[in-house]
Amino acid sequence: MTFHRTVPKCCCMGAVAAVALAVVMAPSLQAAGQPPLAIPDSAHAATYYVSPAGADDNPGTKDKPWRSIAKAAAAIKPGDEVVIRGGVYLADALPFGPAGSGPDHCTTFRAAPGERPVFTRADGLPPAGGAPPAVSIASYTRVEGLWFGGKWQENSGMVAVGGSPISRGVRLVNCTMWGYDDGIGVGSAEDLVIAGCRIVRTGWGRFKHGIYLSGGYTAGAMTQHVVIDGNCIIGGEGYAIHGWHNPHSCIITRNFIYGHYWGVVYGEQASDGLIAHNIIWKPTGQPGHEPATAFWIPGSHIIFADNLIGADNASFGGPAKDGMVASNAYALGAPPGFDTRPVDLRGKPTGLIADAAAIDGAAAKVEALFAGPAQAVQQSTEVESLFAAFSGKAAEGGPLFRSGVDLKLSFAGKAPNIGSDTPPWRLADLYRAFDALGLKHYDANGAVASAPPVGWALALQR
Repeated sequence: MTFHRTVPKCCCMGAVAAVALAVVMAPSLQAAGQPPLAIPDSAHAATYYVSPAGADDNPGTKDKPWRSIAKAAAAIKPGDEVVIRGGVYLADALPFGPAGSGPDHCTTFRAAPGERPVFTRADGLPPAGGAPPAVSIASYTRVEGLWFGGKWQENSGMVAVGGSPISRGVRLVNCTMWGYDDGIGVGSAEDLVIAGCRIVRTGWGRFKHGIYLSGGYTAGAMTQHVVIDGNCIIGGEGYAIHGWHNPHSCIITRNFIYGHYWGVVYGEQASDGLIAHNIIWKPTGQPGHEPATAFWIPGSHIIFADNLIGADNASFGGPAKDGMVASNAYALGAPPGFDTRPVDLRGKPTGLIADAAAIDGAAAKVEALFAGPAQAVQQSTEVESLFAAFSGKAAEGGPLFRSGVDLKLSFAGKAPNIGSDTPPWRLADLYRAFDALGLKHYDANGAVASAPPVGWALALQR
């Protein structure tokens, strides 16, 4: 089963699979063929175009496109679509909006098919090299297939999602981003999907990130129902994926993580999360602080299962008493004693990682490419093959794929079969698995909800 994360058009997204659990990660965004992730598209009122050869006093048509995202965002109406042609764009800020009116009426910014639009700051060109452009995404807005970044350095910002007071229905899919001091920063968000993205050289320092979920403490603005699926996170410092300050009802699946000090942390105030089928490979640790650590999940009602761990130190500590760590595979370090049914792969030619040496070599080349000018990234003919090297398989026979197995947890019930092993995969399958495991839905007030948010419920109807 190929985990190629090219996501089709829309505002909702796809699932996972297979009894044999052969999970191959190959996040090449512009590959040809039918995309495996089924996200129904929303209806668009009108379509406009942006091109490096355009002008902002044009009408934004295909023949007379605009030149900047800022112009497009100021001119379009909620629910419109903007198609962006390939090339290098110079921009200090990328304000993706205005907000759509709901999950079936999203504003959309997407790359033209088969093209590579790359955005960097005006001072990001050689020989100087500046910070990446500031990115903000309005509610019910989909950003697809775009590339944005710049020099990796302290205080180079983040891709901001959430807030004011809470963001809803954002879809960030198949985008490539690099050089951000704090990666993708999620604050006060509901019904958010980050899928198929490639996140390179992000996080500057111990408490920075590839993707950060900040749950928040303000009633009415607490983060819940976030799906982080099929992303490739390469290089950088801090935490690759970090959920803290009360995030609830989140799904973290099928991500390939290489480097960072830590892999996945889902914190003490977090609850009701499904973390499965991720590959966490060679975290680096930070000298003088904690060792290289793959995961730590002290939150409540967390299921951490069927992940492939390539780290000498698997975990900083055990799960909360009502959580579960089960059926994970350990390729480098010893399985922790609290993993039920661990798969010990040390010294065994299992084939679960396609080629460890190739992964290390590809990571070095990816980091070198994204340390250079934006033009080199835009023109690279090998970038897709480099990302294709990040592949492997997760542990076999995990509980999520044995329908009807009793997980022996008061909140979890019996394990479901969470999807097909042939594309297209659907977000609804992940949602159904979450529900079947007995994980709870929370609302923006931090209270248990009677029903999931509208976007989740809508996906289940399709």
